[in-house]
Amino acid sequence: MGNNVSGRRPLPRVALLGKFNEPILEQYEKLFPTIWLAKNADELDMLVHYNEVDLLIIDKGVEEIPKWLDKVHVICFSSETPRLPGPNSSNRIYLADVTETEEYVLPNLPLSWNRRREADLANVSNVKGWIQIDIRVGSYTSTSQDMESRKDFSESSIISNPHTSLPFAVAFSRNENNLGIAWFPNSVFSQTAWVELIIMSWAKIDP
Repeated sequence: MGNNVSGRRPLPRVALLGKFNEPILEQYEKLFPTIWLAKNADELDMLVHYNEVDLLIIDKGVEEIPKWLDKVHVICFSSETPRLPGPNSSNRIYLADVTETEEYVLPNLPLSWNRRREADLANVSNVKGWIQIDIRVGSYTSTSQDMESRKDFSESSIISNPHTSLPFAVAFSRNENNLGIAWFPNSVFSQTAWVELIIMSWAKIDP
């Protein structure tokens, strides 16, 4: 008979990193039974071990990130965070230049995601000045894994630049472990609404 783990908190267990405003924090408290709140990465490391975290949510303005992002699901709303894990362990995604174009492309999304995107973009006439997201692969020469990563990254776009093909927001599951990454560096997106949609989707592949 295997050992039963005692002291485990109710799932999902969520770490919040940043200075969340009170209304958003209250919404997260309604969504999740277990929450840890820290203003910086060092404080978060003192509060909880990453093995006990299922999801990390990074608020706007956060620059310093924990070293264990590849161990958990991550949803980031910061335009200051330097990088996040990519589709494979050998690559990373990062913030590229802001776009100079006004035009954008809306890839096909599940119905609930599409409705949320429509609501967020209802008052958006163009995306000039929006931050783009790019991928840095692990090798200087293109390998099959690098090509697969670029393809997965491109297909993860929620809204993108038609001229550079770079996304303004992404959500994907990593190939090695099915842990999810989502990044919304542009402030138009409704934080808790997207978190709820994304975790429902990720729960289907990582219950």
